[in-house]
Amino acid sequence: MNSVEQDEFDIQQGVQSVWAITFGVLYLLVMSISIFLYLLTVRAVAKNGRRENVTYFLVFFLFFTALVEYALIIEEFMSRFGYFLFTNMNCQLFTYTLYGNRILQISIVLSILYYNLLAVYLKTARFELNMKRYFPIFVLVLLLLEMFIVLKPTLNMRASIAEQWCEFVDRDSRVLDGWLYSVLFPYFLPLVASIGPSIYLTLRLKEGEIIEPKKSQVRVCLAVVSGYFLFYLLYFILMTAKQVESVMLVRSDWNRLLGLSVWFITRPMFILIGHGWHIMVPIACLTLDKELRREWPGRALVREMREFDDEEQNSIVMDSRDLTDLQGIESEKSKTSHSRETELSANFSAMMLENREFHHAYPVH
Repeated sequence: MNSVEQDEFDIQQGVQSVWAITFGVLYLLVMSISIFLYLLTVRAVAKNGRRENVTYFLVFFLFFTALVEYALIIEEFMSRFGYFLFTNMNCQLFTYTLYGNRILQISIVLSILYYNLLAVYLKTARFELNMKRYFPIFVLVLLLLEMFIVLKPTLNMRASIAEQWCEFVDRDSRVLDGWLYSVLFPYFLPLVASIGPSIYLTLRLKEGEIIEPKKSQVRVCLAVVSGYFLFYLLYFILMTAKQVESVMLVRSDWNRLLGLSVWFITRPMFILIGHGWHIMVPIACLTLDKELRREWPGRALVREMREFDDEEQNSIVMDSRDLTDLQGIESEKSKTSHSRETELSANFSAMMLENREFHHAYPVH
């Protein structure tokens, strides 16, 4: 049996009938919805030039990784029915794409987080402009980092002599590669690295120290980061249990059978939940951004947005009317006070005149 597929593929041999077809179709359905929503996000950002920033450029890079994920699902589904050629190049290419796409996804997620962290901390437009200007170089750095990290397991893969499966060249490094590329690199180490920046941005957002348009970017950033770790939580817990089980030297037949049964049942379900993150990312962009949610399907996803806009406009109109009324009241008050002052001055002059005439008519001796 294919060594890589035994560890990585979700549709295992022995369950190729209804179970395999059901989850294969569900994977493709979820990823198709994700790609459609990503295209709508690209359209919404293109129509709002002010949203062409590094945060959404990195989201579009996640769109690229979603396409790669879609291709891996199709390749997996085809290999289960004998349409995959097991050559050294194909096995290495599959290993590089599988491990590399995971590393690339979490690298992009951390890049979104730390970019917004620096943008909020520095509070300068020059940083954002420079990042936007040199974004192609940054993408190249991420791709080189991915290649550097996954080069070792890629070169450690080859096709069997009969070219019927892929196998490891050095089997002793299989356990270490499993821990690094299936557990630590794609999840737990990035989780530790993201806790501090996420708390910092959340506190600044809660205290109202971040204003638009950076406020919308930070909201999308936190949603993307937290969504990744939440949607893939069950899957990587299961992968951790798998790695722990692989280093156990003594296992009874019952425990081995129970482990295989749980693996076959739970892993496809948890992978399906993880693929839901690719749907959540474009939805977060279309609902949490103040400008993008005005575009379709943002208004359909956030129905109360129209009521919010109407209330906001009504409040602006009411404020202008209140201001006009207030100015009218102040004008009336000034006229009234002026007329009162005029009356008082006229009365005062009349009283002085009468007083003077009184003194002339009746002089005091």
